[in-house]
Amino acid sequence: MISAIVQNLSPGDFVRHSRQGPGRIVEVHPDFIEVKASAGHIFKVNKNLADFELQRYPADGFVALQVTKHLNSNSLLENIVDIAHRIFRDNLKNSLSQKDFRIELEPLIKRDGKSYAGWWKRARQKLIASGSVVVDPKKRVNLALTQELDSAAATDWQAEFSKATNGSDLLGFSKQLYASEVQEDLVSTLVAEGIDQAVNDLHTSDSDSRRFLESLLALVYLGSRSEGSLKEKCAEALEGIDFGSLPRVRELDEDVVIALGIVSRLDQKTAAEWANTLKDYPAFNVAKRAFNILNVERFRPYLKEPFLRWLHNEREANLTNLDLYLDDTFLRHIRREDRAALYIRISSRPEHSEAENRILADQAYIQLVGELNRMAPAAVVKSISRSSLNESSRLEMAKSLGHDRLLAEMLESYQPEYETYLPLVIEECEWSTLLSHSSKLVEVLRRPESQRSVAAFEKRFALSAQTLRGTDLLRATTLASELRFANPDHKPGVLERALQAAFSELLNSADELPPLSAAFSAGVQSLTAKLSEELKTATEALIQERALLKEAENDSNRLKNVVEFVKTSAKDERARIKFQALSDFISGILPVVDGLEEESTGEPEAVRGIFKALLAAFERSGLIRISFIGETVRFDPQTHRLIQETSASVETVKVVRSGYALRDTNGSTIIRPALVRPMEERTS
Repeated sequence: MISAIVQNLSPGDFVRHSRQGPGRIVEVHPDFIEVKASAGHIFKVNKNLADFELQRYPADGFVALQVTKHLNSNSLLENIVDIAHRIFRDNLKNSLSQKDFRIELEPLIKRDGKSYAGWWKRARQKLIASGSVVVDPKKRVNLALTQELDSAAATDWQAEFSKATNGSDLLGFSKQLYASEVQEDLVSTLVAEGIDQAVNDLHTSDSDSRRFLESLLALVYLGSRSEGSLKEKCAEALEGIDFGSLPRVRELDEDVVIALGIVSRLDQKTAAEWANTLKDYPAFNVAKRAFNILNVERFRPYLKEPFLRWLHNEREANLTNLDLYLDDTFLRHIRREDRAALYIRISSRPEHSEAENRILADQAYIQLVGELNRMAPAAVVKSISRSSLNESSRLEMAKSLGHDRLLAEMLESYQPEYETYLPLVIEECEWSTLLSHSSKLVEVLRRPESQRSVAAFEKRFALSAQTLRGTDLLRATTLASELRFANPDHKPGVLERALQAAFSELLNSADELPPLSAAFSAGVQSLTAKLSEELKTATEALIQERALLKEAENDSNRLKNVVEFVKTSAKDERARIKFQALSDFISGILPVVDGLEEESTGEPEAVRGIFKALLAAFERSGLIRISFIGETVRFDPQTHRLIQETSASVETVKVVRSGYALRDTNGSTIIRPALVRPMEERTS
C-alpha cells in the first residue's frame, strides 16, 4: 500500500534520497518515481520503498538550493547566514548542533579540497557576528536562531498577493504558495482571491497569448491548494479551455510539467486533453510528462493513432519524440505484428538513438520478426540491411528467419543488400542445404560484390572438409572446385589447400566407397589434373608477367633519360638563342658607342656622363669592355687585333678602338676584339 506521503509527491518537489542525496522529482509513475539528482543524472525509486528512501523538503530550504544552484566553499561562506537559515528550515528546528551543520556542509567543502575545520571556524564567526544566530544558552554546543523559526521564515502572504497585479506576478505568487506548506486561514482566503483573479484573466485574455498561459498555470498552482467548491471552480474553468491554441513559451516549460501533474489529480480527462496537444512538444521533459499522462488504458488511443499512422506509412514524416513511444509500458499494448513492423521500420533508419538500439538488440523482438516473416525472409533482410546491428544480433535474426528458406530466397533473387547476411547464412546452414543450391550459389559467388560471401564459403569448406566423408565430401569438393574455376582472378590460398586435402582423402578412401567409387576416383583424378594444369598455366603466366614488368621498367628508365636529355638540350638552345640575339644587338650598337667614346675624350661633360651611364648599363647586362682608347697594354692575340699585319714580334700595343666581350654560362665570349697599333717592332 502506498503511503499518503508518497501519494502527495508531485513533479517539482524537492527530496533527499538516502543514497543519491538531494534531488527533484521529475515524474511520478504508477509503480515508481523518477528523480533528478543534483549531479544531473536521473534515477528511479520504487514507490513501495519511497517512504524509506525519500524525504521531502521545502522549496526555500538548503536541500532545494543544492538542486537549483551550484555551490562551492566560497559561495557558502559568503552567504552563510542565508545557508544557516535554510538548514534550520529543512530540520524544522530553532536550535541545531554543530554536528548537524557539519553533516550538511562538510561534503561540499571537501569537494573543493579544503579543510572543513578551518572553513567552519570562519563561517561560525560570521554567523555569530550577524546577530541572527547565537550560541544556544540551554546547550552550548548548539547554535540557535535569535527569533522563532516560524516568524523568521514567515512570509507576508498578503503583501506578496498585493503585488500580483498581472499574470506573471500572479504566477510567481502561486508558485511560491504551492511550494510552501503553511495552512493558515489567511492563505486559504488568498487562494480563493487568486483563483478568482486567474479565472477573470482567462476570460479577458486571448487564448494564444502568454498572459493567458501564465494565468492558466497560476490557476493550476492555486488549485492544488484548494478544497471543495474552490477545487470544483478550478475544474470548471479548465474544462472550457482550448489547449491546442496555447502558446509555447520555453521558459515556462518546467511550470507546464508541474501543472500537468496537478491537473491530472484534479481532472484526468482535462489533463489528457492538454497532454494530447503536448505529446509532440519540442522540449522533451514536457513531451514526456504529456506522454505519461496519456499512457494509461483510458487515454492510450491518443498515442496509438499517430504511432500506427507513422508505422504503416513510409511517406509519413519522422514521428516527433519517437523515443517516448519505444517505452515497454506502451509497446506491450501494441499488437505483435505492429511490434515486428516497428523493428523493421527502425532498422531501415541510417542512424539510431539509444532507445532504438535497445529495441534492435532485444532478442525477443528479433525472434518475433523472424517468427512472423519466415514466409518472406529475404524481404526482411533487404529492409534491415542498412541497420547497425552487431554480428550476434544478425546471427540471431538469420536463425529466427530460418537459414534454409533465407538462403534459397537470397540466391534466387540476389541483390547486393543481401551481402550483410549471406556470409552468415553460408557459415551457419547445413552442407546439404548448400549442396542443394550449388548451381545458384556458384552463380552468385561469381559476382564481384560477393567477396565476403566467397570468403565465408572458403572458410566453411576448409573447416568442413576435415569432417565430411564419402559422397558428401565429393559433392562438396566438386562445388568448391567449380567456385575455384569460376573465378580466374582467384589467388591460391585456403581454398586450394582444403581442396588438396579433400582430393587426398577421396583417393585414399576410394576402395571403401560403394560400387561407384571407381567413378568417384576418376572424377577426383580429373579434377586434380585440371587443378594442376591450371596452377601450371597460372605459374607460367606469372613468369611472363614478371618478364613484361621488367621490360616495361627498362623502357620507363630509357624514357626518363630521353626526357632529361630533351629538357637539357632545350635549355641550352634557349640560352644560345638568347645570347645570339643579345650579341647581334650589341654588335649593331657598338659603332654608336665608339662615337660616344671618342667624343668623351674632349671637353663636353655631358657626353662623358652619357658614355659612363651607357657603359654601366652594358655591364649590368653582361657586356665587358676589354680595353679603352689610348690605353697601352701587352698584346693578347685572343682579345686584340692589329691594324695591319706585321712580321715583327709585337709585345706592347696602343688601343685605337675598344674591344668588348659578353658574359655567358661558360665565362665570356668576344663580341669584338680591341683594335691596336704596335708601339715598337723587333725583327725576329
